[in-house]
Amino acid sequence: MQDSLTLFKNEIQNLLREYFVEDDFNEMFFDSGKPTNDEADISAKINDLYRRQLDIQIEETSERIQIDRTITFAEKNLETDKFFEFILDLANICIASGKMNLAQEIFNKINKKTDDKELKAKSLIGLADICSRKANWTRSISLVKEAESIYKENNDKAGFATCFNMLGSISGEMGDIEKAKNYFNQSLFFANESSEKELNAKIETNLGVVNSILGNYDEAINHLEAALIIYKETGDFRRVSESYLNIGLNFLHTENIKDAITSFDMGIEIALENHYYGVLALLFLAKSELLLAIKDIRMAKEFADKALSISHTLDDKLTIADIYKVRGIIAREMNDTQMAESYLMVSLRINTSQRNSLNVAETSVELGSLYKKLNNQELSINYLTQALNYYRITDAKDKVSKIEKILELSFVQSNETRVQNEQ
Repeated sequence: MQDSLTLFKNEIQNLLREYFVEDDFNEMFFDSGKPTNDEADISAKINDLYRRQLDIQIEETSERIQIDRTITFAEKNLETDKFFEFILDLANICIASGKMNLAQEIFNKINKKTDDKELKAKSLIGLADICSRKANWTRSISLVKEAESIYKENNDKAGFATCFNMLGSISGEMGDIEKAKNYFNQSLFFANESSEKELNAKIETNLGVVNSILGNYDEAINHLEAALIIYKETGDFRRVSESYLNIGLNFLHTENIKDAITSFDMGIEIALENHYYGVLALLFLAKSELLLAIKDIRMAKEFADKALSISHTLDDKLTIADIYKVRGIIAREMNDTQMAESYLMVSLRINTSQRNSLNVAETSVELGSLYKKLNNQELSINYLTQALNYYRITDAKDKVSKIEKILELSFVQSNETRVQNEQ
């Protein structure tokens, strides 16, 4: 399997081939470097498949040199407009590889120096995407609105679709699922008018995700599979791996364990082969949740810990919060209630600070379950009620039903305890 830098170098070389004759850049120096991060030994009990999936390393410093040299070479050899198109593509390669800081620098360079309105709008959307991934919602929305004003000048339907899609993603990350769904539907309307396949696939994916959250699992799988077909046709393997992640999660929600693990493993293989670390962290987290569901607690912990390591490297705050939630559940299952409470409180704090209402609700459910296990009915009911109120607002009927059943039992137990204390 190619290491991270080798693959990254090949991606850049492929991009260079689109803009130059190969002889013009084939003497360019590429320092292949070697991975420097030492990963902890993985448990001897892990089978060969799991060991191969978890045995990865992330390389950074040589990639910084790679980017700088590529930009310098392109700037010297391309006309101004072509140069900015080139580095826009380069920034998107960086995002696909999880190199958010490098991508941000490039988008900022384009935004400040180009006079091309379309390139400026695309750079603003790129910056909005990065800010969204870092949970800087206010800045992300502001950048989208700035891009939207440019697209409005040219009556660019695909541009409108891109903006609404990004606003939907931001709303979803903030936990406003109905608002997200409305944005995605608006986006799909403009995308259909523009007839852009990849844009349609992105929106189909997002509609699949929000419908899965709302419990509309059949509708969700239709959207997700439609997106997967397009991504396979266009050869967008990063999106293919993301599609397998989302399809697997939808199966997991319906307790279809066999199909869920098949989807996750297919996504993991693609992400590993192409070093899509951002997607890989989410796939590892999803597989951890699946392993929890089948009570393979030790392996669930291995995958959650690896996901956490990757997410810290990428500074992916929301994924980090999700992982702490899962680590809290794992600790609870291992009867380490003190550590479970600590992890869940960290998750709650991060999600609250990032104003992610959906994740706050999900973590609150787990805290409610923990305090129920600790016979602290007051705190249990408090956290479960907070989550219930959110799910009622978003009309997530499946979640509402499950929490109501837990609360009914909690109220019965609470009343029984109060009666016993009075006697």
